[in-house]
Amino acid sequence: MRLPIKINKRNFPTWITKIFSTKDDPRLLLSEGFVLSDFESIVASIKIGDTWKSTRKNRHMLSDLMIVKALKIINNPNILEIGVSTGSTSLELLDQLCNKIGKYWATDLFFHFYAIQTGDVSYFYHPLNKRCIMRVSDLFLVYEEIKDSFPPFGWLASNFLTQAPLFNEEIAQKISFVHPTLLKRSDKDKRVIVCEHDVFQEWTHEKVHLIKVANVLNRYYFKDSMISSAIEKIKNALLPEGYLLIIDNRALEQASLFVLKPDGKFVVSKDVNGGCEIKDLVCT
Repeated sequence: MRLPIKINKRNFPTWITKIFSTKDDPRLLLSEGFVLSDFESIVASIKIGDTWKSTRKNRHMLSDLMIVKALKIINNPNILEIGVSTGSTSLELLDQLCNKIGKYWATDLFFHFYAIQTGDVSYFYHPLNKRCIMRVSDLFLVYEEIKDSFPPFGWLASNFLTQAPLFNEEIAQKISFVHPTLLKRSDKDKRVIVCEHDVFQEWTHEKVHLIKVANVLNRYYFKDSMISSAIEKIKNALLPEGYLLIIDNRALEQASLFVLKPDGKFVVSKDVNGGCEIKDLVCT
């Protein structure tokens, strides 16, 4: 990140936001005092490690159509979605399937992080190692990624973050990333399950007819050996002749739909825009 300090979009006039790098104020999540339609843009201001918690509507439109066609002949299919971020994509796929499902697991590595408020400033902490990853005031959002940043912004960001209080679970506020509409849906419909799951760990629930993995298994994040390990875990979670859909969203939506054959190998069923970048690893 070349500019680890961003302007708080909420407190500046529109003309400023058109010139400078701005982000929405994630402190809105602390009180849930936000308009539901703004949820995705608010969450998109959060960066944890190498990952922005960003998404957008119709991001997997072509891929979801492939899923609907593939599952058409299966009554009440079980589906596992890995790496759902906020769960907006889960809502869209559920709508496409017209709720004709057995169970639908919407999963990610974690669905929350923490905040500690000190006056008008909020410090945000990593959900696992409890390290301070963001500082937010009325004026600026400060991020921990200072490598290769423009001077003196890296020094300023580092100095701001060192002011963070030590993490204290008793005073920290736990903040959910999950889209409120998906949470309400899972409360009402017990077939829809929101839970944390690591793609590199074995799936401990019942096997599924289809697994959807979007913007997780790619060479930007992981080495080939790690991707291959995840694919083996995925195989163990699939029913015979089950489907695996892998999506890459960069300049455009690219995806590959694989079928697990009786010999334990995946074969490509269909591609979108040339398919995903790791077809060679999946089909090995």
